Amino acid sequence: MGLDRLNLDADYCHFLGILDLIQRLMEVPDNKVDEFSATYMAAMNRSLEYLISRSGEELRELAVECYAALKKIK
Repeated sequence: MGLDRLNLDADYCHFLGILDLIQRLMEVPDNKVDEFSATYMAAMNRSLEYLISRSGEELRELAVECYAALKKIK
């Protein structure tokens, strides 16, 4: 189910590795890291509830929503 179908590990290790990369790319200031992380992890938790195909297109709306929320924090 969910990200497991895309051969992505659905545990926090996978999410946290990507989170670190996203934080660096979006140049999140130190005082915003906790809020940024909480927003990202909330979206990742929601992603586990999606039934998705190999293409993952079902996650597009959630990804756009998550990105918009992350941009507001930065």
